Amino acid sequence: MTDPDVIREIDRILGRAKEVMEATVLELRPELDLGEAAREMERKGVSGAPVQQDGKVVGVVSLSDMFRAIGVDPKAISTSGPWHRYEHVLHESGKTVGEVMTRPVHTLPPDAPVSEVAISMRANKINRIPIVEPSGRLVGIVTRDDIIAAVARAREHRRDEVTGPSR
Repeated sequence: MTDPDVIREIDRILGRAKEVMEATVLELRPELDLGEAAREMERKGVSGAPVQQDGKVVGVVSLSDMFRAIGVDPKAISTSGPWHRYEHVLHESGKTVGEVMTRPVHTLPPDAPVSEVAISMRANKINRIPIVEPSGRLVGIVTRDDIIAAVARAREHRRDEVTGPSR
């Protein structure tokens, strides 16, 4: 196989963003205060979310972004447990999602190969990429966990092709 053939085969095996993305996405607004944003993330069990304004993704915010903004080391925090003691500090900071979100936002279309999503995450040192249609409408999000799951599924599929389905 030539290099382009190998890349095509990897993309075929891993699939497209639309096949691995989470279509139900927590969307935050720039004017939302950090305490409320953290509560929304905790309710949804996520550590970050796209920020939308006027139907367009204008940024991405993570719990790490929020805690850094109030001077708390994000390494000491997780999406449950210890971070709750800082929730009131987030709210009392008076800061909004729009002030601490990451921008410009890196987005990809639904047909982007999963390998391209992974490359973009690595190159930009980010853990999630909003998936948007050409119109700018948010249709999903791909996270680092979605990439890992795609690789695991591809490996299991390949094993099954070679040895037959496992029982």
